[in-house]
Amino acid sequence: MRRAFMKSPAKINLGLNILRKRDDGFHDIESIMYQLGLTDTLIFEKTDTFSFSTENLELSSDISNNLIVRAVRKLEEITGKHLDIKITLEKNIPMGAGLGGGSSNAAITLTALNELFGLDLTDAVLLRLAGHLGSDVPFFIKPAPAYATSRGEVLKRFAFELPYSIVLVNPGIHVSTPWAYKNVTPSMPETPLREWIEKGTFNAEELLGYLKNDFEIPVFTAFPEIKTIKEKLLQSGAIFALMSGSGSSVFALFDDPQKAEDAFTKFNKNYFTYIEVPE
Repeated sequence: MRRAFMKSPAKINLGLNILRKRDDGFHDIESIMYQLGLTDTLIFEKTDTFSFSTENLELSSDISNNLIVRAVRKLEEITGKHLDIKITLEKNIPMGAGLGGGSSNAAITLTALNELFGLDLTDAVLLRLAGHLGSDVPFFIKPAPAYATSRGEVLKRFAFELPYSIVLVNPGIHVSTPWAYKNVTPSMPETPLREWIEKGTFNAEELLGYLKNDFEIPVFTAFPEIKTIKEKLLQSGAIFALMSGSGSSVFALFDDPQKAEDAFTKFNKNYFTYIEVPE
């Protein structure tokens, strides 16, 4: 195989509890990560030199720090091979939005090049490499619902599907993840997500009662427009709404598909908006 087209999905955080700051400067968290049908497209083609291109000006202006390029370099470092590949990114997932788009791109690059070049790296090795690239990257090696702990890289996957329409709204506000961690106040939740996971009864309606995002407190204070979006989604008939990651995207769950469609149409006039309807 010399050419591959790969979809790179976004994720949302079904709850995000910031538990404590660690001695290494990172934070222990717990969250449930859930993949969306919203995707970027990555095109890989074997050539006689390495190149990366994208129409996204922000990504193309600083290639050395791009997670896709870093993923290629990490594979070259671990295998000792020079990987001549042309990578083209078609970007659809908003950046700096709490949706894991860059992390997803990195993970898909690891898995695609492992296959294209016959590197024969195991899932365990790919997960370890992914963890070096970023806390969210391991989730996207095999994106499926997962309970995430430690920095977010320790994953317990489980079968779970939201039976609701999902409406995602992104206002185009870039929230710095380091800033968000600096301003959040870690605390142990009254009911840890771990307890829900350990019960083994994955009832979506019951789950919603456990979910909060600790980043909402500092982010809503600094960027009140994001808080307003959440409030308006609830006013539009959503049974639940929450900011994803460190923001700025907010997702809402609707048990009425028509209300979801109406909300999508309304928000789509001013913001990047995505809708996903259960099959």
